[in-house]
Amino acid sequence: MYGKYLSEDTVKAAHQQSHIDAQKNNSTLEESWASWCAALQQLLDENVKPDEKRAQDLMEHWNLMISCISGKDEEKIKAFNDLFHNVPQARADHGITEAMFEYMGKAAGSH
Repeated sequence: MYGKYLSEDTVKAAHQQSHIDAQKNNSTLEESWASWCAALQQLLDENVKPDEKRAQDLMEHWNLMISCISGKDEEKIKAFNDLFHNVPQARADHGITEAMFEYMGKAAGSH
């Protein structure tokens, strides 16, 4: 499923890069990702509109996470975003529900 979007080397590099950046931020990528997913779910639970600042800030954090794990490579960023956009199982594997993904789309379209 991932091979259509990301090479094995890209996945390995993403895990290595995320480990390096996580050390700088005193948290692992998994911790940062889980915190982000929880914050997104909270916005949904609170019915925060996707164009509100909290939602926009969370989408900016998404972009930073994807940039981090891609080594800031524009082609890899696109590949990661395409993967999450086109493969529901990839989203589910990473804690992103369909409701969360729909909200992300609305928030991304709001800025």
